[in-house]
Amino acid sequence: MTIQLRQCVRAAQRGDKLAAEEVIREFKPFLNKQAKQYQSYYHNFYEALSTAYQGAMHCILQYDLEQPETVAEVMVASVHNHFRRESYGHQCYCDRVEKNVFDNETVTDLPENALASDRDCPEHNYLQTEISLEMDKALEILPDLQRQLILQHVIDGDSYSQLAKEYYLSKATVGYQVNQGLLRLRRHMTEERPAG
Repeated sequence: MTIQLRQCVRAAQRGDKLAAEEVIREFKPFLNKQAKQYQSYYHNFYEALSTAYQGAMHCILQYDLEQPETVAEVMVASVHNHFRRESYGHQCYCDRVEKNVFDNETVTDLPENALASDRDCPEHNYLQTEISLEMDKALEILPDLQRQLILQHVIDGDSYSQLAKEYYLSKATVGYQVNQGLLRLRRHMTEERPAG
């Protein structure tokens, strides 16, 4: 089997995908076992398995056919080294985050899930204010009836039926007026404005 594996590796190094798949298939039980062993460092089993495949492909592509070690020995070392490097990097990251978050009992750096919400962000509030002012200006171009119908339908959530009763219009007329107003707003908001 060792001679066959060497031939498959040689073919894979020359670009034969089927040969590479054959080598991976030969080591699949080993790769699965390693992925299960290191799974705790990953979000799920398949991410760990991906690292195992990376190690296997590295072995296949970097294997020196002149070396005395067998393909199996180099494969085990390559996959093991990939997992050790990944798990060490993960552990360093976790240690660094923990140290940054709780350094001398004061918070120095927060993880992403501890960030403030959008409504507490000054930049977000500024953009929302700008958008609101732009919408107010755009609404001014509409006739009174269209503006009122859009505000009540879109902002207040009134149905076409409710608006039709309130304004003594047909439901179709209300829908037409709302759609025409929204179309006008869309055109106004997407017009190219001169820079400056």
